[in-house]
Amino acid sequence: MKATWVTRVGARSPQGMSALQVAMSARTGALAPSATPFLDQHGERIGMSRARAIPDEVVGAARLIRLAVPALAEVVVGSEGPLTLSLALPDRDRPGQTAELAGLVLAGLAVALGRPLDPRSSLVRAGHAGGALALEAAVRLAAEGAPNVIVGGVDSYFDAESLRWLDEGDRLHSSQADDGFIPGEGAAFAALGAADSRSLPQRPLARLIAVESAVEPTWGADLPNVGQALTGVVRRLLTAAGGEVRWVINDCSGEQHREREWYRAALRAEEMLQAPVRTDPSRLGGDLGAATGLLGLAVACTWWSAGCAPSSRCLVSLASDGAERGGFVVEEAP
Repeated sequence: MKATWVTRVGARSPQGMSALQVAMSARTGALAPSATPFLDQHGERIGMSRARAIPDEVVGAARLIRLAVPALAEVVVGSEGPLTLSLALPDRDRPGQTAELAGLVLAGLAVALGRPLDPRSSLVRAGHAGGALALEAAVRLAAEGAPNVIVGGVDSYFDAESLRWLDEGDRLHSSQADDGFIPGEGAAFAALGAADSRSLPQRPLARLIAVESAVEPTWGADLPNVGQALTGVVRRLLTAAGGEVRWVINDCSGEQHREREWYRAALRAEEMLQAPVRTDPSRLGGDLGAATGLLGLAVACTWWSAGCAPSSRCLVSLASDGAERGGFVVEEAP
């Protein structure tokens, strides 16, 4: 099978309007949450990390499109013809996510960019792990010769129903909750190429070594989650990478159950992890939901380009609120 290369990345978050700005903000640990118009169960305004350039009245599919277009435009510059998108969107089981949202977002992106979409374009609605699932689909599409394959994720918690759901579950970081996270919003995309690196139109940023996904068997059952699926994902990724990984980008955002699951998986793979440096963009800039994994990829590629990455290989670990688990390993292009 041909190698899969990352040729361009793009990102947008409350911390930056481009992949470079977002990645450098993650490096400095920039976080600037602000109050939203929504009230929590204690009558206080809910805070989140949000894109202040987007008006509060822009919600739903329209907000996702506004977040995604600048990031997607970064990766399609210089290309022509149809785009093949593999896109991770908010979990369909999360309150406030309508059945029509996916189609509206896809159509809106095509219109905004003035580019047709290849009919093989696909959607994933699985939360955090959606980034790995979308990447799996994108790799298959690139190997099949689909044109201009782009993998991405976009998500936003700026929605009354989503924030109410988090509030009622005591999942919002606040003085009244001892186990919560700061909700965020953002988008990230990457252009892929399946070929010999010398035949690509430009020098690639990174090579995808492996991508894995699994389903946590205890989800929905009256059993404790001991990280079985995530452990399998991490061990398979490290095996594919030869065990030489010294940098982990995690999706932990402050909730203790995420930390416990990752700790168990990492402990079981301790002999294969080489005392890794850990980067948690979700803890630094707010939880980005379905955009988390691809934002991690954008950060890794940008840090390599800027010469400030802690290692030449990176493992991205992802665990959804639902049963899906996933991750991938990338390395700096030679």
